[in-house]
Amino acid sequence: MKLDPVTLFTANAMVYVVLTLALWITSRLAPEIAAIRYWTRGHALMASALTLIALLTPFPDGWQVVRQILGNGLLLAGQMVIFAGVRLFFGQKNLRSPLTIAFVTSITLVTLLAVLLPGLPAAAAFTATLLGGLAFACAWVLWKARERMRRLVLLPCLLSEFLMGVGLFGRAGLLMVDVMTTVQTDPMRISANVAGLLVAIAGAVGMALSFWLLITDRLVAAMQQIAEQDALTGVMNRRGFSQAINRLLLRKPSQIAVLMLDIDRFKAVNDTHGHATGDRVLVCIGETLRDSLRATDIYARLGGEEFCVVLRDTTPRIARDIGERIRKRFCTLTQRADDLPTCTLSIGVAFGRQEEVEALMGHADSALYRSKANGRDRLEVWDGRSVNDETAEVVHVWRMRSSASNDRPA
Repeated sequence: MKLDPVTLFTANAMVYVVLTLALWITSRLAPEIAAIRYWTRGHALMASALTLIALLTPFPDGWQVVRQILGNGLLLAGQMVIFAGVRLFFGQKNLRSPLTIAFVTSITLVTLLAVLLPGLPAAAAFTATLLGGLAFACAWVLWKARERMRRLVLLPCLLSEFLMGVGLFGRAGLLMVDVMTTVQTDPMRISANVAGLLVAIAGAVGMALSFWLLITDRLVAAMQQIAEQDALTGVMNRRGFSQAINRLLLRKPSQIAVLMLDIDRFKAVNDTHGHATGDRVLVCIGETLRDSLRATDIYARLGGEEFCVVLRDTTPRIARDIGERIRKRFCTLTQRADDLPTCTLSIGVAFGRQEEVEALMGHADSALYRSKANGRDRLEVWDGRSVNDETAEVVHVWRMRSSASNDRPA
């Protein structure tokens, strides 16, 4: 391949056109991710810039000022839109006004450099520096969001943006050497153009692949959430709860509390007021749990009207206080809701070591039974006493019925 400017910029333009088309298709497949549309527009602007540069390069010197202003302006606009898309993807504040001001200032400086130094690549060097800075800015956004990303996705994305920034700064350095050299030489400019080609192609492909990694990770997380989340209440379902418990067992051992929750006389609510009202009551308990618990706590709907909460790094007193808070908030929430009967919760609590979580669930279930037997709308703490044979049989029947039909007695 002949390394003349037209060939170099044409190759760049073709790469960006293909990536723009691929991102556009992706945006149609996942319209809920608005950031993809930003990335598509950004790549389209950069494809337009490189196409314009390739078309105007063979023209006389009078056109070179136009090429530098329009080409570099479109490149900057494209990279700024891509940067805005990265921020949008991670839910960060919209910087439309600051980016607009930055673009106007940048294009003004590009115009001055192109007009005052028409025979030198000063405008290109300035643009490459800004593009490198924007690449590092994208990497910084990724780094700030690292706790929300899997390492397998984070590292390639960071590496791609970092290398693109380094490459663009390297191109800017080569061009600045050309600008400051007394006698400009074609080999220096050819080297800068080759560097630009390699950076643009490798950077564009790497950046696009990074975006697809982010998109794939987001879609996989969404599908996982659907699979592990109860559609009605918004809390974890039994499958999600099992996964969360497995992750808990891999962590450093700690003291935990297990709370088993059951809505009192829920079958009567469904029979008297209808299943739609019963569903709204279940939604209320989901809201209550989200409002009452910490981000590190695990809570799920195990089936029917039965819920389970696992509190990490806690004490018996704190666990009891949290359980009482949940019980009172749920009752208050149903009281204040329109067209809902006042409902109450029975809660059983067991406290112990993290590795005993399955046994603690059984103990908390026994305490829940005592809560039901002692009048409902109360919290009972498992005290280590074994239940009598009749109680054990009832608990066994409850579990069998819950696993078979998710219809636990009220």
